[in-house]
Amino acid sequence: MVKTISLHEIKIYQARVDRTNTRMQRYFNSTPLRNVFARICNYAYTVNQFYSISYVTKELGSTRQAISLIVDECEKEGWLSIHRRANKVEFQVSEELFESWRDYVYARLI
Repeated sequence: MVKTISLHEIKIYQARVDRTNTRMQRYFNSTPLRNVFARICNYAYTVNQFYSISYVTKELGSTRQAISLIVDECEKEGWLSIHRRANKVEFQVSEELFESWRDYVYARLI
């Protein structure tokens, strides 16, 4: 099991290094937090949910400030779909980011 997981993690790393062709890929592959943020937001999209900053902060063990900054940066780029309500921001990935994630998943299957 250790051997299999080690090889899997190496391949994930290699895929991240290789996928730096677009601004989106460079952004989400630049730090582990941005990378996992994209994954949790893609998950939200697949289960048809919108997540709050508080929820993502708790799930990822990060700070509200760090997640808020990522949300703001991604919103400016059009990479998130945002729902705003009184004192609450909820989000999931945009269609563009979801398609990029889907392409990555398909590439990993080959």
